[in-house]
Amino acid sequence: MQCTNNLKQIALAAHNYHDVHGAFCPGNLWFAAIGDNTGLRGDCAIGEIVSDKATENNKSIYCGMIGWPAFLLPFMEAGNTYSLIDFTSRAYTDHVGYGYPPHDSDSACGDSTDTNKVTAARSTPSSLQCPSTPLQDVGQKDYSANGYQGAPERVISGSTTAHHAHGPFGGLFWTNSGTRIADIIDGTSHTIMFAESSHVLNPTGSVTSTGDYSKDFSNPFFFVNHMGQGYVITRRPCSSPCTYPVNPVNQFNNNKYVRSWHKGGANACLADGSVTFIPDTIDFAVYEASFTRCFGGYDKTVGCPYFGGGVETIR
Repeated sequence: MQCTNNLKQIALAAHNYHDVHGAFCPGNLWFAAIGDNTGLRGDCAIGEIVSDKATENNKSIYCGMIGWPAFLLPFMEAGNTYSLIDFTSRAYTDHVGYGYPPHDSDSACGDSTDTNKVTAARSTPSSLQCPSTPLQDVGQKDYSANGYQGAPERVISGSTTAHHAHGPFGGLFWTNSGTRIADIIDGTSHTIMFAESSHVLNPTGSVTSTGDYSKDFSNPFFFVNHMGQGYVITRRPCSSPCTYPVNPVNQFNNNKYVRSWHKGGANACLADGSVTFIPDTIDFAVYEASFTRCFGGYDKTVGCPYFGGGVETIR
């Protein structure tokens, strides 16, 4: 019951943000959008450039991009935490997670010199944590945003580059996104907005409640890097596995699965604010269709129509 209430609160906050700004919040903030591009490039080590392939829009990925939860805090009775966040500098996390180079072991990531930043990173609201998750970490959350496919943290609003060859902007959130209700062509009652993505589940599919982040994936409060923390997707271009079902038995080293500690599936909220339980036996075609906002008219070479302004015009 509490988990479904949490998702309702998250959806309500997202819609309140939409009411104020005219669009949903960005999935994550890429610093160049706000003119702060000094000394922030790289992945954990300042100065270490991590450039994506051309199919990923050839953008540098940052260690500490600011994820969607930060934007919703004023609408979740967490204004004090919001006031601690500097949106012009890198976010911080105690646990970046494991399983994606260069993170061959868990470590803290981001700027730890700013005490406000560290305090904010360790202040996850209870509404972003599912009670069924055995380890409640003050710096982790258990819900993620619909990024549809590929690497939503690596595609910038305004780009014409295909979203990992699956079409740009097919979901509701990505870097600097600003989708509107009008952009959800399939209808808000048919499109997933947020879903469970427990921060405690290791890459082999066996669960652990030890808090050993050298084995577990993490889902930091509002920290995002090239692992795409805070997003859930249905597939990516790859050799194996290419699809991301609910609660898979064998997981690839990636943290973007819908997963939970609820038996038989996971909870999700739709774009109309309603909450539904997704069984892990769901037909994958049906499941995948619920992630795109324009399934009926989707062309992977073009993507979904997008009229949102992006973070540049709504902040």
